[in-house]
Parts: sequence; structure tokens; C-alpha cells
Amino acid sequence: MKPLAIGIDIGGTHTRIGGVTVQGDIMVENQITTHAYPDGSAYLQALHAQVRQMINKTKGFFDIMGVGIGAPGMRLSTGSIDGAANLPWEKALPIRDYFEECLTLPVQVTNDANLTAIGELLYGVGRNMNNFITITLGTGLGGGVIVNGELLNGDEGQAGEFGHMTYKRGGRHCGCGRRGCLETYVSAPGLQRTVMELLSEYPNPASRLFSIS
Repeated sequence: MKPLAIGIDIGGTHTRIGGVTVQGDIMVENQITTHAYPDGSAYLQALHAQVRQMINKTKGFFDIMGVGIGAPGMRLSTGSIDGAANLPWEKALPIRDYFEECLTLPVQVTNDANLTAIGELLYGVGRNMNNFITITLGTGLGGGVIVNGELLNGDEGQAGEFGHMTYKRGGRHCGCGRRGCLETYVSAPGLQRTVMELLSEYPNPASRLFSIS
């Protein structure tokens, strides 16, 4: 049977699950709504049900080699999601230990933006590059850094966490508890907020453009 890995991408809005071949082809996929589970235990149970369903669906066709999980706020030392600004759980979520126990399969975890960088390095536009940066834009803002063909992890895998660099002192409140983080301005919700602020300040933007020209 062909080898298959289960990949889990945890975002602030959706969690996507896919069965991926060594060549990077997605053979089966599903998703759940992340913020529908404010209780961490309920989230893990719902996610486990989807992963188990995927394993059963591919049984007899593929040999499941292991599980890879990417999420913001992932702590490499503990395998837990802890302190992610855009995820609903206040307590650390021990996701690596949970899935190792439930599935008895190897489980690898890291920051979700780091996995994006690795994906581009192995299968995407970064295949012929040794040094590059990926930027992920969604509910939050993240980044992954490749140096000399290797992922730059930094402390706890947080080397590319550009989203929580201070962009404007005393600026917008961020989910991390600070003010003025870059994420609050250039993530999808941040851009939406900026547009709404501009529309309230300039209710007829077309006429303003004509007056400037």
C-alpha cells in the first residue's frame, strides 16, 4: 500500500484535515469550524472523530505513516497550543500527546506558518530557493523563514511570528493582550476594520478621489 500522512492545519476560523501522499497530492480532505468549539476538550474530540473517519476511509488503500499538525501558538517543547491570539482556548491544549495516545501513530507539531514555508520548500515555488520568507494572511498574520534550505525555528518555533511585532504604539487592541501589533492592521479582520474606518471617515470615497485628481 502507498504511504499517506494526515495533515492538520488549525486556523482561527477553520481546521482543515487532509490525507497527503509523499508527492504532496491531497487524496482526501475535510474540515471543521474551529471557533465552534470554545471548549478545548470538545474540540479535540471533534477533531479526533474527523481524523479517525479519514483513517477508516483510506484503510485498505493507504498505509498511514503519521500525523502532522500546524497551529499558531504551538509550543515545540510541550506539543501544546498555548496563548494563540486567534484561537478560543484559554488553557494550553496538549494536542500532540492527545493524538499520540488516541491514534498510536507518530505525531509531529509546529507553527502553522512554518509548515507553509516547508510546503513551499518541498513542493511549491521555493523548490529551487535556499533562502526565502513566506507570509500567511488569514484570521491572523504569520511567517516562516527558510535559511540555507533549512527552517529557522527560533525559540519554540516562533522565529517568523511577524504578526506580533509592534506596528503602532498604543494602537489597536490585539488578542495577545498588547496594543498596536501588525496583525491587527494587515490580517483579514484588520484590513476589514481599516476599510470600515476609512468609509466612516470618507463616506463618498469616489468623490474624494476625483477632487484629488
